[in-house]
Amino acid sequence: MNQADRAAWREDANQAMTKLWKRNKPFTSDNLLMLVAHPDEEHNECGPNNMIGAVFRKWSQQQQIEVVGYTESQQPHRKGGLIRVWRRKQ
Repeated sequence: MNQADRAAWREDANQAMTKLWKRNKPFTSDNLLMLVAHPDEEHNECGPNNMIGAVFRKWSQQQQIEVVGYTESQQPHRKGGLIRVWRRKQ
């Protein structure tokens, strides 16, 4: 994924996060990935998968969202690994 593709994905992901945030219901990275394409469809070990976490970290650091729990991911490549459940910060 080149720099332009990364920038376009980040823009799409931030728009999707805004939609999730406006719903004012708990959500996960799985919910984000239902709205935008996965940045690394091949799930390479050194691929851009950290881009997903970076979006959540940015929103968290800006005091827009907060962690309210954990659940198992439904993404096949995650094999039921735990992911955070987020909500709009009150």
